[in-house]
Amino acid sequence: MPVLDSVESVEKELARCNLIYKSLDATSPFISAVHRVMNDYFQDRSTTTPVPPPAEIAARIRSGRSVVTEPAVETKQFVGLLDQIADEILAANAELDDTVKSFRDETARFLSASPAEIGVKDVLGFQRRLTREGSLENDLASFVLGSAFSAFVRHDLSALIDSVPTDLWEGGACPTCGTKPHFGLLRREDNAKILECWLCRTRFEHTRIKCPFCDNEDQAHMGFFTVEGSDACRVNFCRACSRYYKIFDLREFDADDGVNLTIHNLATLSYDVLARHEGFSPGSELEWVNTSELDNLEQEVG
Repeated sequence: MPVLDSVESVEKELARCNLIYKSLDATSPFISAVHRVMNDYFQDRSTTTPVPPPAEIAARIRSGRSVVTEPAVETKQFVGLLDQIADEILAANAELDDTVKSFRDETARFLSASPAEIGVKDVLGFQRRLTREGSLENDLASFVLGSAFSAFVRHDLSALIDSVPTDLWEGGACPTCGTKPHFGLLRREDNAKILECWLCRTRFEHTRIKCPFCDNEDQAHMGFFTVEGSDACRVNFCRACSRYYKIFDLREFDADDGVNLTIHNLATLSYDVLARHEGFSPGSELEWVNTSELDNLEQEVG
């Protein structure tokens, strides 16, 4: 698998999503620009993470443990990439000068207060701080921080990801890095539910009627909803743990298993708003919903 998404593949997926969901026309140039920055940043970066022996990997998988427990990234390099992405935010909208300044002030504080290496929990904590301080809204914060951190993890674990025997895995979290998923797909040829790690992009099959977060298998406490006029995306929810994740049905549009689900996720953030309105939280812990959007929806429905 490619270490990072090429700009060409991203733009192709953006075009497909605009046809299906009609929601990314205005933001497509910015999304492409961010991917271009990340590709340029990692062009000369070598991967150093060693791959354990196959027998050791298989043993961990069979015992229900992910191969890597907490992927770590050098804080200084992470902040350096964020600084370059900040340039793209400003280029996309010059009126966001104050927003970008506030964002850079917060990243500088984050750098000085953080250890030399950070993990997913640190990034999620930083996102909450950015939104709490008003520097960025949830959707932009999740996109920027999530994309940047994922790029480092995917690059550093690229050799390992291809070596993980996902067919031996029975859990709901990622077998490679242990991260909880935010989305997945229904495979066209056999209707299998395939979850995808938002962090390292590992894909793994998961029991169709089972919650990946609490292992609930009682169908009476699970369900899904779609938006009228489109069955391409469904929101799966579990009443036992009050969490949700999104599933993209490849039977509903012209695509193969190589479809870029991260772009489909961006194109369907309105579904996340509906899920939050119904009282469900993202099982991934990655918050995409802006408070203002949720407030507006609640006012509309009375």
